[in-house]
Amino acid sequence: MLQSMTGYGSSTLLIGNRDFSFEIKGVNNRYLDVRVHLPRDYYKLENDIKEKISSYVNRGKVDLYINYKTLPEASSKVDIDKALVKEYYGAIQNIADDFDYDDDISLQFILSQPNVMTLIEPEIELEEEKVHIINAVALACEEFVQMRENEATNLIKSIKGQLDSLSTEVDKVEKRSSLIVDEYKQKLEQRIKELLSDSVEVDQDRLANEVAYYADKAGIDEEIVRVHSHVDQFNKILKEDNKIGRKLDFLVQEFNREINTIGSKSSDVTITNSVVEMKSIIEKIREQVQNLE
Repeated sequence: MLQSMTGYGSSTLLIGNRDFSFEIKGVNNRYLDVRVHLPRDYYKLENDIKEKISSYVNRGKVDLYINYKTLPEASSKVDIDKALVKEYYGAIQNIADDFDYDDDISLQFILSQPNVMTLIEPEIELEEEKVHIINAVALACEEFVQMRENEATNLIKSIKGQLDSLSTEVDKVEKRSSLIVDEYKQKLEQRIKELLSDSVEVDQDRLANEVAYYADKAGIDEEIVRVHSHVDQFNKILKEDNKIGRKLDFLVQEFNREINTIGSKSSDVTITNSVVEMKSIIEKIREQVQNLE
């Protein structure tokens, strides 16, 4: 199913006394760019995790963050370096003897010294944990993809609305363009009559040639046909299941090319206003298309 490139997904996992959190985020990007942010002990799983994510998405900049916190657990053990305790005790006792100091030596003080007490966590069995971590990544990806699909549905609905607005403007331009040549002929003939005396007849052949030249120079029929064709193609591509972003991005460029040509050929105020509106619509479509996979 079609996806946008914006989304978020998360999952959690408990392994032993390690409470994991998985967060995956995505934004638009020309290609697929997957980045995995892992705790140091799990760096070896990076390629496997990237492969899993790539099985869910085709385009976009995707970041996966994996973190964990250690929970208190009975399997954690405290190791006390008795030899070091003895060294601390002996050193303190010697000083006490030297200075004739008779207070009791605090065991709590000795145990608080560096390296005397060490908390030993259960060892990480990476290969045994791998399958659970990959499954948790998959769960986050499923939520991520669901959000991307929902976003794509909304984008397509919006784009179709913009295409309808574009078609309306093109129809206005088409209707207006059919009147422009006749108006030009009438204005030109009227202008000639104003410049010449009433006794001089207008050369209809030369007038027809001038009108034909103007019609050829200012004609936008071909551009209008191509814009209509692009709208049809756009709607057809929107019905495809996936990987349509690049196709639509190309069509947006073609839209701009045709509309710019219409604007450059016509000096009519009504058409110019429609060209401005069409450019605004195309810009909105372009922004939305860039977020489709």
